[in-house]
Parts: sequence; C-alpha cells; structure tokens
Amino acid sequence: MIEARSLSKTYGDKTAVDDVSFTVRPGIATTLFLTIPAVLIAFLVGQAILSSQHIQASFSDPGVARAVVGAALYLTVVGILGLGLGALVRSTAGGIAALFGLLFALPIIVHFLPKSFSTAVDKYLPSSAGQALLTVRLRSRDA
Repeated sequence: MIEARSLSKTYGDKTAVDDVSFTVRPGIATTLFLTIPAVLIAFLVGQAILSSQHIQASFSDPGVARAVVGAALYLTVVGILGLGLGALVRSTAGGIAALFGLLFALPIIVHFLPKSFSTAVDKYLPSSAGQALLTVRLRSRDA
C-alpha cells in the first residue's frame, strides 16, 4: 500500500494542490499484474492467427514489448479512470456513461472543432495516449 498525506503544490503565487492525501491499495497493482499476462496471451493468439496471412511480429521486434506492456498499463489506467468517474458521479451507470463519453464521444467531437483547437486538445485525450502506447512501426524484414 502506498500512502501520501498533506500534499501541496504551488506555481509562483498560485496554489494548484493544497493538503491532498491519497492511498493506493494493492488492488491496482493486482489489476496491472493480471492484465499483463492477459495482454501477452492476446498478443500470442493474435500472432498465431495473423501468421497464417504472413503478417508476423515477434515479441523481440523493436517496440512490440513496449506495446504489450503499454496495453496492460492502458487497460489498468482506464479501469482506474472509470472507477474515479463512478465515484465522482456516485453512480455506476453514470460512471460508465462518463467513461464511454470520455473515451469514444469526446474524440469524435474534438475532430469537428477547428484544426488549431483540435490538434491542441487531441493529444491530451486518454484514447490518444492509448493509441500512442499501442502503435508499433515495424521495419520490413526484406530491407
């Protein structure tokens, strides 16, 4: 268990955080350590299926291990985000609706905004962070 008490942060004369305390319970670490094998199994099954179409990526290829661990981390963070939203709205259905709105509806809405605003906001959305973690560019094996 990780615990922090009475955290404060100021930027110049502005106080961003004042007297915040939190506790991280073992459940979050458990979630991460359960999602890592699940994502690894999904990767191996996916590779078994895709290899029949001559689409192959080895776990040792550059960026693949990062993407597999990143997928587990992203799933864990999305779960924590959903839990936090549910606690904020004090409703399971409201938390699920807010999470789906944040992950799926908000990126669509942002893309309808002017390009300068859309580009600035899009990089801070959770779905963009997940996409950045999961993107792997493989070099051609023939090159």
